[in-house]
Amino acid sequence: MRGVPLSLRTGAVVTATALAGGCFASPPSTDAGTVAASRTPTPVAAPAPDVTRLDMAELRKLLLDGKVTSAELVRAYLERIEAYETKYRDEPGINAVIKVNEHAGAEAARLDAERRAGRVRGPLHGIPIMVKDNFDTRDMPTTSGSEALRRLRPPDDAEQVLRLRAAGAIVLAKTNMHEFAMNIYTISSLGGQTRNAHEEKLRQAEILRDRLTGLMREHRLDAIVYPSISEPPTEIGTEQSYLNCRLAAYSGFPALSVPAGFTEGGLPVGVELLGRPFSEPDLLGMAYAYERATHHRKVPESTPPL
Repeated sequence: MRGVPLSLRTGAVVTATALAGGCFASPPSTDAGTVAASRTPTPVAAPAPDVTRLDMAELRKLLLDGKVTSAELVRAYLERIEAYETKYRDEPGINAVIKVNEHAGAEAARLDAERRAGRVRGPLHGIPIMVKDNFDTRDMPTTSGSEALRRLRPPDDAEQVLRLRAAGAIVLAKTNMHEFAMNIYTISSLGGQTRNAHEEKLRQAEILRDRLTGLMREHRLDAIVYPSISEPPTEIGTEQSYLNCRLAAYSGFPALSVPAGFTEGGLPVGVELLGRPFSEPDLLGMAYAYERATHHRKVPESTPPL
């Protein structure tokens, strides 16, 4: 309800004519037309639900259990769009939405009313969704990301959108796309460049890859060797440390773990070989040679040959 004057949203400002009806206590005034503020507390909207980790099934259950309304869900998603779509803090903004459906709130209210009356259209009743901007929508332009089609308004919904709405879905917005779907980079003349919300993590991974590549090149290394797990494994039923080396996961470089012997307690340990991108054949050769040279792989005593 942004942009609507407070007086129209809350009803907190009334005329003297209304006050004369005895509903409110009016302060003394010499002008019968004076506008007076109600002493009734201004309603406070419930906080928007945290929708960041909720999937479709969880949203549906919350709606079925009456723990949230469709209007609240729409408000929560719109607040996230407003918060993160354009530049915020030191981030450039996601820029993933071309057009927000200005009727989404009203549609949510209608679907909430239907649910209260006992009518549920389908499994998506009252759940907000977004559709790519090359699916026709009767209530919003469909541009395929092109500035030239900015005002193109289809007369009806695409079949997919029609079925989604028949199942009760609320089309919250149209999302950006690579113009006319002619590439994969999500750049369009109308929507601009959509950015990755995980971009900072991607930058960190790129820095790690550059440093690993530089280290291996400087020291003429074919692979880096380190323990698969930095602490000895624990027995079943006791808590594991999970302090394994994360170089491969964080960098995306190929890695291979091979047997490296046993602890004093007889539990197996391993070492991991991490190579440069696309060095899998070399890693497999090194792992095979290591196993043949060390003979660390042994048949467990509890499962002897038959």
